[in-house]
Amino acid sequence: IPDVAFGIVPRLNEKVTKVMTKHKLIRGEFVVVTVRSLPHKPKRDYERYLSEVAEAIRLLLKKGLCARVAVVVHTLGPTYSENDLYPSLELMKRVQGVPVELVKEDLSPSELAALYGEARLTIGTRFHSVILSLVGGTPAYAISYFGPKSIGIMRDIGMEDYCSSANEFRAEQLVRLAPEIIEKRAEIGDLALKQKARLNEAMSELKSCVEGK
Repeated sequence: IPDVAFGIVPRLNEKVTKVMTKHKLIRGEFVVVTVRSLPHKPKRDYERYLSEVAEAIRLLLKKGLCARVAVVVHTLGPTYSENDLYPSLELMKRVQGVPVELVKEDLSPSELAALYGEARLTIGTRFHSVILSLVGGTPAYAISYFGPKSIGIMRDIGMEDYCSSANEFRAEQLVRLAPEIIEKRAEIGDLALKQKARLNEAMSELKSCVEGK
């Protein structure tokens, strides 16, 4: 069944607006990036992954595909390896001197969906950042870090061309695809609604099973 995050309703409230103002994020003019640690990968693979993401950020800005980049700390724990602050700080070291903001405010899923929905594009390693972007109406590119989930769901929604593993991710390929992905925005709303409808149908069936109907 579709990931339950497709059931999230974006909430563009005062808190989200203040975060955007603080970080100079203008609707439709910024790109969201989420990164995470790769505890199942050798350190050299992790370092290469961060370097490629940093290069993608520089190229997106250089080619005028966005005015600013928001590196969003999507997950805050509970363990060191699950806290995205640390890899986000490592990424920030690699992109000094360009307009990149570290967004580490603690936002709810519905607030994150609203924030991502204001972006032009999301490049997400945290797959729920990809789903919340789609829910918010923003197209996304997924970087798969472990197992079949990211690739499988992107294939399920017809966006398998906009996904790669962390080991295979290359900045130039992402930047080459970026204009095409951004053009998908008009389709994203319907896509997310279809996934939500499938989710609701599956939940209704599950409820009937639990109730013995």
